Amino acid sequence: MSYWVYRRSFAPRHYITRILVLPLNRPIWLLATGEDFRYPQAVGGRRTLWMTLIHHYIDQIIRQAPHNRLLYQRMVEVIHLLRSPMALASPAILMGILKRPTGGP
Repeated sequence: MSYWVYRRSFAPRHYITRILVLPLNRPIWLLATGEDFRYPQAVGGRRTLWMTLIHHYIDQIIRQAPHNRLLYQRMVEVIHLLRSPMALASPAILMGILKRPTGGP
């Protein structure tokens, strides 16, 4: 089999991968790379207001997870890539974070 026949046989799969799989991985990629911007020495891009809000939201999730079983379970599922990061934005999770104030730094 020549190189061009071999390469052409995989073209449709590569196209499908690019169209279907990459958008599904985008929230996971943004969650992982967005955490890099917590540190001033991070290079490549800049910290936006949106990232600052996401960082604050993730901080609240981490602080309240030991006190909220559902929140803890969802956080672990997202960390282990069993659920999308959007699972942390469900109404039950949002209400749990807004309802319970946290103290400390």
